[in-house]
Amino acid sequence: MSLLTEPAGRARDTAAQSSALPALTGPASESDGRPPGARSPEARRRTQRRRSLVAALLALALLAGWVLLGQFSPASVRDAQTMTTSQLSAGQRYIATEVAVLAQDELEAAGLPAEDVERGQTITLMTVLQESSLRNLRHGDADSLGLFQQRPSMGWGSDEQVRDPRWAVSAFLGTNDDVENPGLLDVDGWQTMDPNDAAQTVQRSNHPEQYGRWEPLASSLRAEAASGYSSHRAEAERTAAHGNGQRTEAERTTGP
Repeated sequence: MSLLTEPAGRARDTAAQSSALPALTGPASESDGRPPGARSPEARRRTQRRRSLVAALLALALLAGWVLLGQFSPASVRDAQTMTTSQLSAGQRYIATEVAVLAQDELEAAGLPAEDVERGQTITLMTVLQESSLRNLRHGDADSLGLFQQRPSMGWGSDEQVRDPRWAVSAFLGTNDDVENPGLLDVDGWQTMDPNDAAQTVQRSNHPEQYGRWEPLASSLRAEAASGYSSHRAEAERTAAHGNGQRTEAERTTGP
């Protein structure tokens, strides 16, 4: 007989003893026939419902974030060429008007004819739409900052200066005497160039073809700003004239 083989009687006794020991995996199962440790169907259903709820809440949160981002950032719109000004936030439209008015002031001061002023405004707005989505950013690629993502390390001004809209607009246009980088007005033939190419010549972007897609929206924003600017000028003239006890030229022409 092998030393590893127990006598038959002893083996039977051991088997009988082990069958009498309580199960080590937990209490005896209920009378529904489930194996020890198995969960009931109701428990499994509760777990599945919880998982479905968590998944739904996560999807809702992601959707809400996407919608909010889409409202604030026009770059998230699939087709920029069909975007309208109504899809922009109030903050974006305010910045667009500010940029358009600043560009108009700079271009008119440079003695440009009206058609070139409008073209310069449109190119300026195209650039800001592409570079910052009409946001005065405190961050960007490398040390790029502000509306135009101008880089202080590349001679566009200090961190504070490139985030000053008037400084940034005049630097882009080339009317800022404190910035040596060539601006739009320094580009030969910019008035007849493709607007995308004119913007790219100043910006020298790694994505040179992206400015042109914003031209329709930029044109609409320029026209919207022009309307508001005209109303602002008329109100300022009226306030100044009434303060001196006079009437404006328009009132003198149309009034009694």
